Amino acid sequence: MEEIKELFNRTCREIEGCIENFLEANHGKASNSSRFSNSLEQLSRSTSSQGSTSDEEVHGTTVHSEDAKTEEQKDQEGSSVVRFQLKDGVQLEDIQMIDPRLLIVLGHFMIFAEKNNLPVKVTSIIHDRENVQAVSRTHETGRAIDISSKGWPEHKVQEATEQLLHIANHYGAISYSDGERRVIIHHEYKGQGDHFHLQVAK
Repeated sequence: MEEIKELFNRTCREIEGCIENFLEANHGKASNSSRFSNSLEQLSRSTSSQGSTSDEEVHGTTVHSEDAKTEEQKDQEGSSVVRFQLKDGVQLEDIQMIDPRLLIVLGHFMIFAEKNNLPVKVTSIIHDRENVQAVSRTHETGRAIDISSKGWPEHKVQEATEQLLHIANHYGAISYSDGERRVIIHHEYKGQGDHFHLQVAK
């Protein structure tokens, strides 16, 4: 469980570092950094509070430590890994504006993808939605993020969906189609390609 927490916290630190570097290069100062830092603190508290959850529950498989590597080597390797890609037109700054609960869900998703060596490409967050006609405003209010499933085997799509529904569905938004609460939906919506839609409630 400690390895899972460390992986998750390291991922959050890397996201924060990428955003700060981007904003410093383009705007001189990360104006929303305090909100993002608060989100990270909430993420850390949430992850720590799940200390009784087994590795089996969180990932569907047991995590084995790499005893041959030192902690310093692991940190150096982890710092060079790009955790996710952004589709053209998607703004990295939007990560600062999403709901902290969505960060928790995204963290679970990214851990699953990393453990299974699967790509994470974010295709929609907030500001890329200007010309999209949707039935809800989960994206516009920072409560949803879309991730392409290109390169994902069908059984891994199903496994990721089942795991997030099991782990984090209490965060999920209510679906307009059937009134059911769902934190993750896999679909093809209005020509946007097959993707995961992660969403949290108001």
